[in-house]
Amino acid sequence: MPYISDESILEVQRSIDIYEVVASYIPLKRAGTNYKAHCPFHQEKTPSFIVSPAKQIYKCFGCQKSGSVFSFVMEIEKVDFPEAIKMLAERAGVKLTFVGGGEEKKSIDKNELYRANEWVANYFRRLLLTSKEAEGARNYLGKRGVKGEIAAVFKLGYSSTKWDDLFVNAKAAEHRVEVLLALGLIQKRKDGNGYYDYFRGRLMFPIFDIKSRIIGFGARTLRDDEEPKYLNSPDTPVFSKGSNFYGLNLAREFSEETNSISIVEGYFDVILPYQYGVKGLVATLGTALTQNHIRLLKRYANRITLIYDSDEAGKKASGRSLDMLLWEDIDIFIAKLPEGLDPCDCVIKCGKEEFEKYIQKPIEIFDFLLESVVENIDINTTTGKTKAIEEILMRIATIPNNIKREVLLQQLASRFKIDGQALHSRISALHKMDYPRQNNSDSTNRKQFTIAEARGIELIEIMLFDNSLIPEVRKQIGLGRMPTETSRKIAGKIFEVFDKYGVVKNEELLSLMRDKESIEIVSGLINNGSKDDKFRSRLNGLIKNISEEYRKGVSIELQIRLKDATARGNRVEVDRILREKEAIWKD
Repeated sequence: MPYISDESILEVQRSIDIYEVVASYIPLKRAGTNYKAHCPFHQEKTPSFIVSPAKQIYKCFGCQKSGSVFSFVMEIEKVDFPEAIKMLAERAGVKLTFVGGGEEKKSIDKNELYRANEWVANYFRRLLLTSKEAEGARNYLGKRGVKGEIAAVFKLGYSSTKWDDLFVNAKAAEHRVEVLLALGLIQKRKDGNGYYDYFRGRLMFPIFDIKSRIIGFGARTLRDDEEPKYLNSPDTPVFSKGSNFYGLNLAREFSEETNSISIVEGYFDVILPYQYGVKGLVATLGTALTQNHIRLLKRYANRITLIYDSDEAGKKASGRSLDMLLWEDIDIFIAKLPEGLDPCDCVIKCGKEEFEKYIQKPIEIFDFLLESVVENIDINTTTGKTKAIEEILMRIATIPNNIKREVLLQQLASRFKIDGQALHSRISALHKMDYPRQNNSDSTNRKQFTIAEARGIELIEIMLFDNSLIPEVRKQIGLGRMPTETSRKIAGKIFEVFDKYGVVKNEELLSLMRDKESIEIVSGLINNGSKDDKFRSRLNGLIKNISEEYRKGVSIELQIRLKDATARGNRVEVDRILREKEAIWKD
């Protein structure tokens, strides 16, 4: 699939002024060379949102959000990076170019895809309501307790058992074959003669995006002998099951009032509670919770409650999802339902008021962590207690919020009657092991960094504020020895821009950053400026330290190989490894 070229992104960035864009959303007042406003991303009494036309960045000193004009549009419009580029390109009158397929073709035009999905959903809906063939689907919904008006809200439908029913009718309605193929609604026959429907004889669940556009479909079999039980649309230009939720369009209004969203497992876990008046529930689409899911939810809520089934599979799913959520600075809770009940059964049996109590009074993180660990470990033994503490610590270590982490450490120390200092020492050791996304926060100047993260950011700083040292960094360190994955991504883009233009402008580099971590680091450096101008001496020190770390790592690897070669009596390999060890410590 084509993506927007860097050249186009830079052209849009150069054609747009961040002041004009932000001022079109919120009133700005001059404050020296900058502009000030009440932050549009959180409630505050005193204006702390600053826009710098000179640096082409914004920063809120209250909620710590910062970035370029692109990230501002992403935040305020709740759109992804490519969509923000397109919106600003249209505003600036810039014609975008695409890489990996040229300009967007009519065959994958998103508006046409949305229109086709809408027609298909209406067709499936009509079949459910009027087709004799759909009687089994209607009976199934009746048994599940789904009322007709609620089925209408969710646009539930039915797909015919005929091999090409949708294809024939969609084509008659003048929907192009290319569009139906792009949406995964039909597939080409193996012999190349004709097409067949992807969904056949199933109860259909249209999947809506946040703007209530139909982006895909879920489907449940009505036969006991058919697998899979649930089937989703394949990934398309408008749909990815690993990045979307069922019911998010309806949950958004609730989240705007409460700043909270609850995650359940299945379609009916959203539909039936909604029928009983329980709002704010979303379901993943047959996949485990992903970082893309969490990033999407963070646009609409700061409080996430997991409501998974109370069986063993549900507990495991809760644990996996909790791990993902802990890496984000977000309030997490776990609603524990009565044994043997999933959300849709629980709301039917217990009623709305009782069901909402489980959501409103959920289990705290620590209690869930402890409960999940002690189920499998005997904490009455020294070994078991140590293992339990270690497992909980490994999860606490990933939490980016220092205060939240400290509260959990205090709870852990109190529960196991252990010295808090010992836990802090172990956490420090775990941090140095570079756990993924540890200590990540919303501001580079407020967070604490591991040694590797700090070195990576300092290298980026040196290259940003002294472009003449970029070739030296590439020669002496390169991408392979950059301390972290994020610094490697940023450095790669710096090298690429420097090769093309011979100079790297800070605001232009920021506009090319697509992920949150990179945006935070680059915008933080631009906003704070350089701590000093001793770039050459600082770079020399970094090269020395990083080279030593690299040599130590290689040396350990060689030592392991040497031990193995010695045990096998392979004298030739032993001599070669010894020569390699000697060579890595030579200047």
